[in-house]
Amino acid sequence: MSFTISIILVFLSGFLALSFEILWFRIYTIINYGTIISFGLVLGIYLTGIALGSFISSGFSRKNNDKKLYISKLLFYFTLFVTLLGFMFIPVTGIIVTIMPYYYSFIFLTLITALNGAIFPFISHLSIKADNKSGQKISYLYFSNIMGSFLGSLFTGFLLLEYLTLKQISIFLLILGYSISIIIFFSTELKNINKKVIIISAIYLVFILLISNKMYENIYEKLNYKENYRPENTFKYIFENREGVILVTKTDEVFGNGVYDGYFSISLTNDVNMLSRAVYFNAYKKEIDDMLMIGLGSGSWAQVLANNPKIKKLTIVEINPGYLDIIPKYPHIKSLLTNPKVEIIIDDGRRWLNAHKNKKFDVVLMNTTWHWKAYIANLTSYNFQNIVKKHLKKGGLFYYNTTNSLELQKTSCISYKYGVRYLNFMLMSDSKLKYDRDYYLNLLKTYKIDGKNILNYETDKTTFTNLLDNITYVENCNTILKRSKNTKITTEDNINIEFKEPYSKESKLILPTSYYLEKAKIQ
Repeated sequence: MSFTISIILVFLSGFLALSFEILWFRIYTIINYGTIISFGLVLGIYLTGIALGSFISSGFSRKNNDKKLYISKLLFYFTLFVTLLGFMFIPVTGIIVTIMPYYYSFIFLTLITALNGAIFPFISHLSIKADNKSGQKISYLYFSNIMGSFLGSLFTGFLLLEYLTLKQISIFLLILGYSISIIIFFSTELKNINKKVIIISAIYLVFILLISNKMYENIYEKLNYKENYRPENTFKYIFENREGVILVTKTDEVFGNGVYDGYFSISLTNDVNMLSRAVYFNAYKKEIDDMLMIGLGSGSWAQVLANNPKIKKLTIVEINPGYLDIIPKYPHIKSLLTNPKVEIIIDDGRRWLNAHKNKKFDVVLMNTTWHWKAYIANLTSYNFQNIVKKHLKKGGLFYYNTTNSLELQKTSCISYKYGVRYLNFMLMSDSKLKYDRDYYLNLLKTYKIDGKNILNYETDKTTFTNLLDNITYVENCNTILKRSKNTKITTEDNINIEFKEPYSKESKLILPTSYYLEKAKIQ
């Protein structure tokens, strides 16, 4: 094998390996509910497999030092199997998680990465002679392999994931891997032997492509529901981009990267989204010239806020543009996108605040995701809450979802002078908070969305009573600080909340009345 060909091969093999790893990370993120453990798991198994493959390859090379043909065969078959098994890994994992714990898939993943780990040593063995330039040539191969890995991550993670589906990217990598094996075949001594192996492998490739639709059928349903998967429970909508995967069920329930993220619903009587939280802050803040909402999601919360008669302008910052493609499919929400007082910006919320230091708001609201999800501390830590404080006008409110985390509730009470908890939201300010029941009642009576009242005072009196007078939903900071005296606050140096158990008892909230549906998920 010429050294030039070896440079190309290690580049392509690095590109292929890291591209597959990007896909594996995505599926384990969904399987593990978006927790921080996903990246460490994939990286750890990947590196373990690479080390194992390198160790195994050294044994083959020493034992058969003078048999180039033997090593060429191993390189060809290892590359071919890495490609085929890498393509099959996602659908096989989809089956595994429906019948047993997901970590059994690690056995399969270790096998693939071990085969991949042998490719680089085999190429080096075939293309570099043991002379005074061998070290220099190895460094060239390493550089090429690293560049391929870098560009594989960049190209797949930022480009392919934006425009192609999981299955389409897998097919692309399957064809790429097969092309690498063909290059190996014709650049080694294999080209002088029986070429039937090429024909057989090509037939097998075509067969895999023909059944790929069946292999990847309902893959996100399997990864999302796991042991609760049923073939009839298919998703109504699936949106994939580089920011993640948005899944919508037939009942209009939304899952973001495998985690419950609300419903497409704006009802306060059948309040599966607990939208009472979206209007409660008005009892403390009467006039709102400018409001910032970080996170759009299904748009249900934003639609309620956009139609709030006391809010003059609503700025929304959302990191995933995929939601803008889903919202038009829901007539009761889609007017949000054309509401003249709404501005939607696609960006990271924290980055946007830091880039617009002079922006000031009367209210900053975040219906943030679960406190145990990866990177959530970027939007909930003591450090971030002080960033928000700099963007509040005098008397301004910071109102956000703690998803029942005692750490975050304490963090809020340490960050601001005054605060109350309403359900699992914290309402914070450096100015005294005063609850105005009469003002809140009048607002609820006149509150309309697209010209229709959100509540009827005559027929929805139970709902009004719960919204106005049920003090069991409310807790002040003095009480929170007393019951959290042994709890640490969340800072950028202490993000232990991201290592909490997903959907633990702490994450759930049991309500004392039947106002909310018993089956509603509390987020």
